Amino acid sequence: MHVLRFILFTFALLVDRIETINFNPQLRYGECLATVDCSWFKSDLDVINLLPFNWSPGYSQYTLDSEDHVITLSIVREKIIPLITYCLENLNSLYVNSSSIDRLPREIGFLSNLDSINLHNNENLTQVTDEIGKLSAVRRLHISNSKKLMHLPADINKLSNLRELSVTSCSLEDVPSSVGNLQNLESLDFSGNRLAGLPNNLGSLNSVRSLKLNFNPIISSLQEIAAFGNLRSLYLVGCGLKEIPLAITNMTMLEIIDIGANELSSVHNNIRKMTNLRWLYMGGNRFTSIPTELALLENLTILYMDGNNLNDINAVGSLKQIRYLYFYRNQITSVPSDIGNLNKTLESLFLNNNKLTNLPNALAQMSQLKTLNINDNEFSSTSLTLIKNMFVNNNWTTVSY
Repeated sequence: MHVLRFILFTFALLVDRIETINFNPQLRYGECLATVDCSWFKSDLDVINLLPFNWSPGYSQYTLDSEDHVITLSIVREKIIPLITYCLENLNSLYVNSSSIDRLPREIGFLSNLDSINLHNNENLTQVTDEIGKLSAVRRLHISNSKKLMHLPADINKLSNLRELSVTSCSLEDVPSSVGNLQNLESLDFSGNRLAGLPNNLGSLNSVRSLKLNFNPIISSLQEIAAFGNLRSLYLVGCGLKEIPLAITNMTMLEIIDIGANELSSVHNNIRKMTNLRWLYMGGNRFTSIPTELALLENLTILYMDGNNLNDINAVGSLKQIRYLYFYRNQITSVPSDIGNLNKTLESLFLNNNKLTNLPNALAQMSQLKTLNINDNEFSSTSLTLIKNMFVNNNWTTVSY
């Protein structure tokens, strides 16, 4: 009897999922070996010593607490993940990277102390089990680079303490409406998927402060986003936007917006409502000039407009609170002298990779300017000498020529 038990136990160590037995449709291994029996183990180290992982730098690792409990487990580049792995009941953080896992098995429900789940670069991952809903202590769930993952389980709403949900560079086609019940969520990241929109009820998530939807190229409607009344940062990079949706300009609590790598060429006057906006990234769009409407953003301190088609920055002097300006990789031929209006605020100015032939003297007189980059422009040797002479008595600005 002991020999038979040993054979069955050894077999259980080597399988990571239970398949149907073909010769009898009513009989499953899952009914014979319903799940792994964790009572075999007296300690976490008993489990670790039986796991067939490569415990070496660059591969799988674990950490212990003062009582020899395994609290962090990183499974890296493994072909087999035995079910006994999920007997590490003290585990706080689980990482599965670049492994052959095709799903999270139901046994993950044993890990009641899990705080963080991280699944990265698992190209065969297609399913996250509903059993994940049993892990009520989980606060962070991060999944990335799993191109076969198209859906999340509906029971994700049972992760009542979840603070961060990140599913990026996968193939999500939708977000389950049950996510709208995760009232403790603070951060949502669905970048790099196939989303066309969001469930209408997500707007009830009043705790969400950060929302990232980068590189979802078929975002058909952003009306749902407007319901996030307490959102502080919004990222819509590479979403094929031709204009900033009015729904966004009504989000008056926003402090950070990244709408780079879209097809924008103008800004709606309604942006004046965004009085809390401090950081605006509009790089990689189709602007030819600084939108005059930006002068209405009284708290704007950081502006990125790199990689556009800017040839006119005449409105720059009206950005009264601006501290950091990024205009590199454009077609700018001149800098207006009224940039001196920013004397008390501007700290960094990046004008590299443009078509400048000279600079106004006002730049050398700006008392707060610490960084000026004018590399890769079209200065003649004479102009460059004049510019260097402008800054000869300026010991507070670092100029990159």
